[in-house]
Amino acid sequence: MYPPVKECIYCGAREVPLGREHVIPRSLNGNVILPKASCKAHERVTSEFEAHVSRGMYGVHRAHEGTSTRRPKERSDLMLRTIQLEGRDKQGNSVTVPARLGDLPRMPVHIQLRSPGFLRGVRSDIDEGGTLHVDPINEKEFASFREKFGLASLSIPSATLDPRAFTRTLAKIGHAFGVAELGVKGFTPFLLPLILDVPGSNTYYVGGFDPQIPQSESELIIRGERLNEATILVVEISLHFFRRLPRYQVVIGQAAARLSEA
Repeated sequence: MYPPVKECIYCGAREVPLGREHVIPRSLNGNVILPKASCKAHERVTSEFEAHVSRGMYGVHRAHEGTSTRRPKERSDLMLRTIQLEGRDKQGNSVTVPARLGDLPRMPVHIQLRSPGFLRGVRSDIDEGGTLHVDPINEKEFASFREKFGLASLSIPSATLDPRAFTRTLAKIGHAFGVAELGVKGFTPFLLPLILDVPGSNTYYVGGFDPQIPQSESELIIRGERLNEATILVVEISLHFFRRLPRYQVVIGQAAARLSEA
């Protein structure tokens, strides 16, 4: 628990009700809290894209892993939801079978990102996207599932993917951690346009590592890099709710002069 900020870290509003901000979303097992840090309007903005990640991309994975949730009934309903799967029976006929999401073999996805374009001198208007990776399916689990329905083959869709919601979530984590560690006056922020969904590149300030590297034991690490007589601040992010995710990094801004000199 950090000291209260007493202003919205996204718009600077002070004379309004301010809620606490989980630096890493609570739904992703985040427990670093920044009190009095977000106005109601921007709580709604960040909650919306975080929900795309925690419920859309990783809802089933989180349910299997037992990560934190404020909506246990919604989680239960998700795992009981029925979808239609396409496959072939043992005679080679095309079939459609219903299955509950909670019964499907696990097949979580993740996005691998190159190092932020800013750190590599890429133009700020270029969005390099990312590479989708699906975890290898457990063959025994998959074979057992096919046998349950008497199928020779089966197609299972992966989770939905929203790359911009994911990069905005990483941007919000990095920005909030920068404020927690350095204060709102401690740096000139770079990530607010992406967090607030101003059209632009997803990957100029947000990325992974080249080559990809595993998570660190510390979920959040802040470092400074010298560039043209200024100190650029980078936050490394390890999302421990899913240990097979790679480590990400976001360029949060330029350090204030007093920090650069230090």
